[in-house]
Amino acid sequence: KNVLLTTGIPEEKVESIPHFSPYYVEFTPTTLSAEVEDFCNRHEGIFFSYVCFRKEFALEFLAEAMSRFRARFPKVGFVLVCPPARELGKVKKLLEDQRLDDAACLLGSVSHDTFLTLLSRSLAYLRTPVTDGICASVLESLKLKVPVLAADNGTRPAGVRLWQAGNLDSLLWLMAEAVQNHMGMVAKIPEIAMEDNARKLADSIEQVSLGKTSLEDRGTCKLGS
Repeated sequence: KNVLLTTGIPEEKVESIPHFSPYYVEFTPTTLSAEVEDFCNRHEGIFFSYVCFRKEFALEFLAEAMSRFRARFPKVGFVLVCPPARELGKVKKLLEDQRLDDAACLLGSVSHDTFLTLLSRSLAYLRTPVTDGICASVLESLKLKVPVLAADNGTRPAGVRLWQAGNLDSLLWLMAEAVQNHMGMVAKIPEIAMEDNARKLADSIEQVSLGKTSLEDRGTCKLGS
């Protein structure tokens, strides 16, 4: 918002809203592949994370955390989702180089239902980027009462458990708590207020592009027609 205001746009015309709406957490639990189901069953718990082979995702830091954590909790695994196909091979090689093949189940792009199925079955959601804002997956996790352990970047919503970026010990401490006091961690997650922000955004676009002032004024107009 502050950047947009430098262009001279009146402040009352700019509102920042979370990229999140109630239907984001509406899903049908999916049947996981035999390989993924077997991985989950062979471990007493799993951590879940969305990763990409980019600097802001701090994959080497995450791999080191996984390696050190497994030395203490060998029966806990990690499910990693890496949607960009061009980066999947690089992430796989990193895990192989760090000898984390047996500790991690690496997946490519998955459906939203599968993403939330995996998320809801995890001990916690690990969020490593320090450059993101209040991303949808963090809010989805909190709404589903799954603890979020995230690098502190000054924009995390209430309820997220924070570690200092680059501080391995602070992350490992939170991960241990997620295993040893999982229900206590879940109990501290606040209720997440949800507005239909997708609808709000669509209304705003329509108001500007079609001259409409409210949802009731739409008549038979269709967005994008």
